[in-house]
Amino acid sequence: MKMLYIDIWDLLGSYKLVIPVNLIGNMGKGLALQAKEKYLHLENFWKACCISGRAKFGRVIVGEHLILFPVKYHWRDKANLELLESSLKALSKVDSPRAI
Repeated sequence: MKMLYIDIWDLLGSYKLVIPVNLIGNMGKGLALQAKEKYLHLENFWKACCISGRAKFGRVIVGEHLILFPVKYHWRDKANLELLESSLKALSKVDSPRAI
């Protein structure tokens, strides 16, 4: 097996990147933090989605390059399998064959 090392952000344009997020609107670690640093408006947009109720489990937010994917309620929580499953069902309905 051959290992391939790439910067995942280099795939944007060819693929949509799935960003795991929480439902309080913080984007402080991992891919969420990287996305926030790359797209400066993103955290404020996501917080507004959380406050308005637009963001919830079983719903993903699809943008031009990113898909925001709820995995837990609070950033301190561990991901919950039932909640992940509802978000995965929503992700499976996204009309984007190139989501990673």
